[in-house]
Amino acid sequence: MKPGAHFTSAPKKSPKETDMTKETILGLARHILTFGGGLLVTNGYLESGEVEVAVGAIVTLAGLAWSAWDKQARQ
Repeated sequence: MKPGAHFTSAPKKSPKETDMTKETILGLARHILTFGGGLLVTNGYLESGEVEVAVGAIVTLAGLAWSAWDKQARQ
């Protein structure tokens, strides 16, 4: 590194880039939860309707928490 050179912080992501990351992560979480729920249904621990409700609730709550955290971080 040259003498006198300064480090700069990484450029901030636009809201569109942040939303895409959020959508990607929540989508991945939904697929993982659905897979886990499928295993529980296959082994007789849950009914398929219970898995649908649980996965929907978890992903919804995660989305709300992410949005609240993101809004707080931007202030």
